[in-house]
Formats: sequence, C-alpha cells, structure tokens
Amino acid sequence: MYARAIRQKGSPLPNCFGFIDGTVRPICRPEENQRIVYNGHKQVHGLKYQSVALPNKAMSAVHMSVEWLYGNIINYFKFLDFKKNLKISLSAVGKMYIVCAIFCNALTCMYGNPISEYFALDPPTIQDYFA
Repeated sequence: MYARAIRQKGSPLPNCFGFIDGTVRPICRPEENQRIVYNGHKQVHGLKYQSVALPNKAMSAVHMSVEWLYGNIINYFKFLDFKKNLKISLSAVGKMYIVCAIFCNALTCMYGNPISEYFALDPPTIQDYFA
C-alpha cells in the first residue's frame, strides 16, 4: 500500500515503501563532553535523530515529504526549538524529542496531516498505532 502510494507520486522505484532521514536538533553547549555532541557539518552542538518515514506520516520531489515530518514535531512542540533551554546535563533532552515525536504521530492518527493527504493515505487508527 505504501509502495504503491509512493510510486503514484513519481518514485522511479516500484518497491520503495518509506524513507530514511535524520535531523540534528541543536542544544545548549554542555560544560563537559562537548566533542560528543558537536556536529561539524551543521557547526552546532546537537542531538541526532534518525527515522523511517512512511507515506502516511511523512527521491527528489517525493522525498521532500520526510522533511515535513520533522517540521511537524517542532511546530507542535515549540519548546524543542529553544536550544538555550535544552541542556543535556539538566534535563532528558533526547527523551523529550522522542516523546514529542510519538505525540505528533498520535495527532496524525487522530486528525491526519498534509503528508497523509499528499500521499492520499489514511493514517492508522490511534489503537493500531499504540498496539
């Protein structure tokens, strides 16, 4: 079902059912172990998250939908975008982002989102998502 929806949007691969992507979420520079969380490519201290986005949640034009997934999390949970308050030594920054991603998926199950509309697929029910 997912592969068919992606193929209909122009994917050259007939069996592609999701997209692997990642994001770097900036955090406050820690006092200790700065090198562990420093990202030279983005030139920030941050935590990396990787996900597989399926068409009901999130290659050229088709792959762009994955970026919408990360944008939705930050749009719903604005406090994740204030890096000065995200101090890994004082709070569970990594867990907060993951929990917010789960809540964002739950909101998609209940109300849909532009990504599921783009691929013309209904998201799973909230019961199926948490099963």
